Amino acid sequence: MPLVLTSEGVVVALAVVTFPPDFDGDGQALGLDRLVTDPDVSMPEAAPLSWIFTTRISDVAAREGYDWVRMEVASDRLAEHFQVRLAWRLEATVHRDGAPVHHLRQRAERNDAVQALAPATSRTPLCPELRP
Repeated sequence: MPLVLTSEGVVVALAVVTFPPDFDGDGQALGLDRLVTDPDVSMPEAAPLSWIFTTRISDVAAREGYDWVRMEVASDRLAEHFQVRLAWRLEATVHRDGAPVHHLRQRAERNDAVQALAPATSRTPLCPELRP
């Protein structure tokens, strides 16, 4: 399911949501795949765009009863950004086709304030209907 974040009618972030199985018995997770943000967009009076988008997704996931948001990241630099700047936890690093892949997760948490920064509208499919 694609998720789109717009600002003043312009697409500024895009992600694909997946519904991975619960492998570790640690609760249901919403998966993020192909997360892309526009590096030229600065959000006025707010946090980095990647924080706004992932926090909004975490908020929606929590409201829908998910425990976690999980993501795989190939880039070491991006994995570090998510851990240091966005407080994601590293679950594991595996090698796939000789390249590292970082498995990250963040607890799904409600965040009423982020809704003002990234409201769900009919044109923005960040809505609480994320059931497979």
